[in-house]
Amino acid sequence: MTNDSRIISIADAAYSKVHDIVQQSTTGSELALVIAIAGLNGSEFAYEIHMTPVDRLEADDHIERHRDLTVAIPASSVESLRGATLGMSRNLLKPGLAIENPNTPSPAVLGDGPPPDTSSPVAEQVKHV
Repeated sequence: MTNDSRIISIADAAYSKVHDIVQQSTTGSELALVIAIAGLNGSEFAYEIHMTPVDRLEADDHIERHRDLTVAIPASSVESLRGATLGMSRNLLKPGLAIENPNTPSPAVLGDGPPPDTSSPVAEQVKHV
């Protein structure tokens, strides 16, 4: 586990929400908030956010303390999360925790994608335009 400078910021409302969850936990062990890049969602990162016992964290996780909250970021996610902020969603249709991240996946990660399907009637019409 590394304890370097902070990678992520946590807004007050998000801290309060997570702190409440930790306080309601009945596991009996200290919990850490794990924030990781889970993959891609279109041209943006998809995230995994969960609580796990501190004694189950990986040895190479980056560990931060935000007040009395332990935050763990897997080593593979550190650079992609650098400068991000954990806050609360402003979208009424998707309430809850949300990550604002100034980083985006590199075009090399996204790739060119599969070749377009030009066999449909609509594709044929587009070719003629």
